Amino acid sequence: LSNDVSLNSRLFVADDVSLNNDLYVKEKSILSNDVSLNSRLFVADDVSLNNDLYVKEKSILSNDVSLNSRLFVADDVSLNNDLYVKEKSILSNDVSLNSRLFVADDASMNGRLYVAKKSILHDDVSLNSRLFVADDVSMNGRLFVAENTILHGDVSMNSHVFIGKDLTIDGNLKVEQYQNETIINTTTTDYTLIIAEDLSLNGRM
Repeated sequence: LSNDVSLNSRLFVADDVSLNNDLYVKEKSILSNDVSLNSRLFVADDVSLNNDLYVKEKSILSNDVSLNSRLFVADDVSLNNDLYVKEKSILSNDVSLNSRLFVADDASMNGRLYVAKKSILHDDVSLNSRLFVADDVSMNGRLFVAENTILHGDVSMNSHVFIGKDLTIDGNLKVEQYQNETIINTTTTDYTLIIAEDLSLNGRM
């Protein structure tokens, strides 16, 4: 046929059809078996798949991708920019960050927190249980203790000690430097009182 062929009804072909140029289809094309393309496929509008899509090599998507259900990835995922997660993120294994982590709200940990280097806290720290420190503790301000303080080793103070109430010492008190007129020696075992200097009493003795 050296010119156009027009068919007003269907065309049935029992075997292969070979076209050396373009195939134009105005309406639907129904293919009941596999379709093999040896080159690229260009689609100008939407593509609807009612089942799985298999891609052997790279998939390049130049715009947004919207998924109405879950995404399963068997191997690594590489993102060259930000990752936004609207709701919960559940990670069942380790998470490694090569740079900083910023958290705008509370962070809750049900296990331990390990910090290899410095921890800088710009506000109050509240602990509902005990604090164990294996090495030195340095404080550049005051230390307030509401109840008992038990120290099992020596206590060294390079400045004054002010005590608002009674002081009880179970052992000896040694004073390296003192003034005689301010020292009163007392022995409570035999109820004797030894005064090294003058004593003035305004009441009865």
